[in-house]
Amino acid sequence: MRHQKGFSLIEVLVALTLMSGVLASSAHVYLRLQQQWQSVLTEQAVLRETNAFLKRMRLLDLDQFLSGYDWQQAGNHQATCLLNTLCEDQQLAIRQIADYQHNVSSLGAVSFNFESELSQFSVNVADQTMHFAVPARHQ
Repeated sequence: MRHQKGFSLIEVLVALTLMSGVLASSAHVYLRLQQQWQSVLTEQAVLRETNAFLKRMRLLDLDQFLSGYDWQQAGNHQATCLLNTLCEDQQLAIRQIADYQHNVSSLGAVSFNFESELSQFSVNVADQTMHFAVPARHQ
């Protein structure tokens, strides 16, 4: 038997096939991790925005307002007060809700579900539903 120098064509093809499989798997794993990381960043941004929204809502006196307001249509209502003017708590609440929905929607939230009296609401982000509750007013 002669000693062969180099590789045969079949050995090279097998090696290339194996390497392409490894590279394809690596690319798939990388893309999946990138999607998961983006989802985590979006959820964190929604949580920050929701925390700020809840803090602002907690400062308002909404006891009378909450029972008669259609929270399912909250984003469609317009606040009647303008910047640099005195507003009632109800008008501020309308503005806060509209701003919150706009800000969270720009982060990638696809839907909101407000309960009838805003005691609880949920936000759907990246195929995950996050549930929140409005805490009692600070005195």
